[in-house]
Amino acid sequence: VLARAVPIGLIVVPLAAVAVRTALAGSAAARSRDRVIANAAEVISDIAGFRDRTGADPVAIGAVWPDYHPGIIGVERFRYEPSGSAYNLYFEHPSTNLAVREIVMYNPRDEQDISSHAFDRLQFSPEEIRRQRGSFASYDLPQAGWRRFLFD
Repeated sequence: VLARAVPIGLIVVPLAAVAVRTALAGSAAARSRDRVIANAAEVISDIAGFRDRTGADPVAIGAVWPDYHPGIIGVERFRYEPSGSAYNLYFEHPSTNLAVREIVMYNPRDEQDISSHAFDRLQFSPEEIRRQRGSFASYDLPQAGWRRFLFD
């Protein structure tokens, strides 16, 4: 009986582990992403306050010491860039697929724009970048102004 159980166990246990990981990974990733988005509320509020005081969005918010923390292991920091008459606030989120990079981006006008290479930003017009942005998929998120992009 034991001689039959071992080979069956060597097949069933890994398959069960993969099935459980697959079932739980998506919901865990969504909860993690939602938490980082919720933690971005402070920086979004401070950017809006800056705009109220000065009449413009900040040119940059990068500094030596990060004052805004995503609050999730695996998400290093928030990144910011002006974009047209608005801005993009984004972060890289760990993907459930190790071959994929996930960028989650906020734009108050729902005009998210991201490129896969810095070279593109320096060589192409915004219209050309939008046509060839490099992501193979993008999805609106339930939170207003947020979108996720998948890159390979």
